[in-house]
Amino acid sequence: MVSHGVDVDRFNAMIFYGMPRQNAEYIQASSRVGRSHVGIVFACLHPVRERDRSHYAYFIKFHKFLGQLVEPVAINRWSKFSVNRTLPGLFMAVLLQLVANRSRESNPNRYYMVDFVRGKVSDGSLRSEHFIPILEDAYDVQNPTTPGEIAFRDEIYLRVRQYLDWILSPTAGLNFVSDVLIPKPMRSLRDVDEAIPIELDSLGSQWTARTGGR
Repeated sequence: MVSHGVDVDRFNAMIFYGMPRQNAEYIQASSRVGRSHVGIVFACLHPVRERDRSHYAYFIKFHKFLGQLVEPVAINRWSKFSVNRTLPGLFMAVLLQLVANRSRESNPNRYYMVDFVRGKVSDGSLRSEHFIPILEDAYDVQNPTTPGEIAFRDEIYLRVRQYLDWILSPTAGLNFVSDVLIPKPMRSLRDVDEAIPIELDSLGSQWTARTGGR
């Protein structure tokens, strides 16, 4: 099933043989067409599947309420990896949107630069206390009671101090604060995991050659 991450203008037609198991999967897959130009999707419903027959009978009504029919996703609110991936971005948000704007600097954009921020950390004008209360509020762990809340609160304390230590340490060739953080702040949900490289075989190389390598 072609769904996430495909954005090709020429890919403008799709055929479904039977409805996907999840409505979210149907939305994701069908939205691959018509990205820049008019596209077309053929829904060939399986005649012996009760669910497909229901979609056929209520086809217009189904699509009218399609967004409301998306199944809830099973998400663990206190997944230990979620704070690792989201905290760098929130740290940068506090630095750039709150600390920088409250600093009364003539050029708040200097807070993007690691050398400038390193100076602020060195002279004590930028401390972990400027970040931790705001981040605790963002994750709703000001008064932790459950194991998950306590773990998140402890991770915030540890990570913020770690980020400031990394800013203070030598960073040859790195100009931006966001480049110092590990992992780097996510720019989209595609950054949740590492990208997978794709290598073309001989047939794939011949195909790309015929299409101009695009």
